[in-house]
Amino acid sequence: RIKDKGGIREQFHHVNDIVPTILEACGIPEPVSVNGVPQRPMEGVSMVYTWDPKNTQAKSRHTTQYFEIAGNRAIYHDGWYARTIHRAPWEKEGRHTLEKDVWELYDLRADFSLSTDLAAKNPKKLKELQPQRPRDGFRLAPALSPDQPRRHAHRDEQDRPGHGKDSIGRVEERLFEGRIPIHERRLRHLPAHSPHEEGKDEKDNERDRVLHAE
Repeated sequence: RIKDKGGIREQFHHVNDIVPTILEACGIPEPVSVNGVPQRPMEGVSMVYTWDPKNTQAKSRHTTQYFEIAGNRAIYHDGWYARTIHRAPWEKEGRHTLEKDVWELYDLRADFSLSTDLAAKNPKKLKELQPQRPRDGFRLAPALSPDQPRRHAHRDEQDRPGHGKDSIGRVEERLFEGRIPIHERRLRHLPAHSPHEEGKDEKDNERDRVLHAE
């Protein structure tokens, strides 16, 4: 179906557009249920329309995208890109609180490499894009959990979910609003009862596992 082989397209798209593209290319409808489990509508946009040589300069159909990881947030909307670096990968803690993070603004249509921060020159556009509070954002924005010191799982094998001291023997798990998905390894090792303590009978030692939802 791709007749313009070797052609270049400059429309904005993201990784979540890959599956919708494959489904449309194969003529397969988006699943509404898998094994009896209702599915959320896919948030990506098919890129098949860009294959047509007539659409080389067509406006992108993926108009808005929210990004968030480790407190770092960004929003793309109609060529504009606003972002804040809360914590660089090599930093153990955030540079500021989420509320005081410094936001930057870029016009990707003229500055694809993000070399010129326009936040000071166009504060109105920045305010239009950025969330007003840490839990705000566009429809695609996940809720952010409160700031707290972070340990680097890739640096300490014992701190990885499902491994070592942070999982074996735990009887409680704290879940924050908007925390999705929750990997099965986080809950796999929650015991049905607490470890036996010397001097207590079976009944005293029994305690249900506890999940705190905040």
